[in-house]
Amino acid sequence: MSLESQGFLFAVDSTAGGSYVEEVYVDALVDNYNEAIPFVSSQGILPEEFGVLEFLELEDEDFSKNFISGHLSPTNFLNVGGANRRTVVQHTVKEGETMSFIAASYGVNVDTIQWANKVSNPDLLSPGTVLDILPASGVAHIVKSGDTIDSIAKKYRADSTSIIAFNALPADGQVKTGEFIIVPGGSIAPPPPPPAAPRSTASSFAQNISTSGYFIAPTTGRNFGRRHANNGVDIANSCGTSIYAAADGTVTKVYLTEDKTRRAGGGYGNNIIVKHQNGTETLYAHILKGTVSVSLGEAVAKGQQVASIGGKPGTPGAGRSTGCHLHFEVHGGSNPFLRR
Repeated sequence: MSLESQGFLFAVDSTAGGSYVEEVYVDALVDNYNEAIPFVSSQGILPEEFGVLEFLELEDEDFSKNFISGHLSPTNFLNVGGANRRTVVQHTVKEGETMSFIAASYGVNVDTIQWANKVSNPDLLSPGTVLDILPASGVAHIVKSGDTIDSIAKKYRADSTSIIAFNALPADGQVKTGEFIIVPGGSIAPPPPPPAAPRSTASSFAQNISTSGYFIAPTTGRNFGRRHANNGVDIANSCGTSIYAAADGTVTKVYLTEDKTRRAGGGYGNNIIVKHQNGTETLYAHILKGTVSVSLGEAVAKGQQVASIGGKPGTPGAGRSTGCHLHFEVHGGSNPFLRR
């Protein structure tokens, strides 16, 4: 039976590699190390902590099981490059390899390879990529001016004695600027999360554009001055009272409906929106049916009549209203008709 492209899931629980589940393809193992029988175990058996979880192909289960038992051993993973290696080696990623497989092969953890090669996503590893492999799980460090063995150990949350021993440094831990050392067992703290953007308590429509002196009153009547939804005010007067454009602009919305319910137009009922040259826009709501005198895209002048006040409950396009009035909103700037 040919084992080409046959895959297996197996579990590893080793001090060097950590605990994980990995999928291995037999042809990748053979190709990667140019050996007819990769990772031969002298005992020919799997340790207790190394167990086959599932066969992906079951044409010859016994043969497959014998192959894994004879060829895949965590003990042999730790010997790639030499168990007592003290130098950085390079590994060229080949088809079928994953970061965790490479890490287990060299007896280091995945984080070590990621830190050494600035790999942000181990799942995006591409064949042909050349990786620096440290001789032990930990961090590589180039000594900078002012560094001491204790400051290095503190930075990477490691043990200074272990750093001295691993790098064969003088007993006092003296290091030289520019010296390359390995910090066994070291780790790089993840970057702090970005600060949360400050939340404004103002309405999303009440931005920083000042409109003082820019708008004229859009109608006559009693302005209650109280802020309503979306930076709006209500100005009460008799139905049929004229509504004027508060400033020069272009009509960007005309909404008319025969709906007599309070839900009409999302509560606005008949309404229009005008976009102004200073980047703001104004909304005029609860318009009397049949009184809109502008159309979509039309340029309007400050003070030009655009409609008439409506809002009598039960009439077409009154919307959520308890009586005749204009609901006037300013989007993108201050509403100069707010009084409280």
